[in-house]
Amino acid sequence: MSFIYSLTSRRSRKYFLITVLLSGIFIILLMNLGRFFDITVEPKKADIIVYLGGGWAERLKKSLELYKFGYSKTNKIIFTGSLIGRLSEKDLNGFYKKKYLIKHGIPEQNIIYAENTKNTMGEVLFIKNYMLEHHYKSVIFVSDPPHSRRIMFLAKVINNYDDANLSCAVVGSDVKWWDRIHYYKNKKARSAIISEITKLVHNTIAYGVLQKFGLLEIVKETFSPLINFFRKFAKQLAA
Repeated sequence: MSFIYSLTSRRSRKYFLITVLLSGIFIILLMNLGRFFDITVEPKKADIIVYLGGGWAERLKKSLELYKFGYSKTNKIIFTGSLIGRLSEKDLNGFYKKKYLIKHGIPEQNIIYAENTKNTMGEVLFIKNYMLEHHYKSVIFVSDPPHSRRIMFLAKVINNYDDANLSCAVVGSDVKWWDRIHYYKNKKARSAIISEITKLVHNTIAYGVLQKFGLLEIVKETFSPLINFFRKFAKQLAA
């Protein structure tokens, strides 16, 4: 009996130590997700500035700031997503992004709207084709910091910017709720990280695997109800 008890006791200690070790690793990874997803950089001059759709007015204001400080070599600024922006979650009326930019001193001919860009993948692909068509070599993407990892993944890994000799970087939108070190203390920042985890996994599978083998549209048609369910679940999880 004492031998059995000793053996069981050793196993229990072993399992306890493994549990503590795995828990420690999980906590370390969790606390460093802000650093992983935020790969924004200080701005350097580029051929064009791109204000990515989504978010509130911080992205637009940051893009305008970069433009006025001369970071667009061509004096061109591109915006994507909806034509209408919002100043905050409480702003129900919204404003026209193009009118906002013109009002703040950007000539209308220097503003380009990227139509039919429904998501980040579409935006990044549009910008690549636009740059190749106009012989541009560099771009600044402006977006919220936790979005930057996925932007660079779609640009460099999926759309092969490097192979086309195109350089890109993401400049953060200066949102007040973001802190890459202590993101877990803010509810909105936590939600953003959860959302980016699910979207990065989805983008990797959809564009890195299925699209590569010509299966993306087939899977969309076959499993669209299931895909929509998981999208709704992810939104509820991030809320």
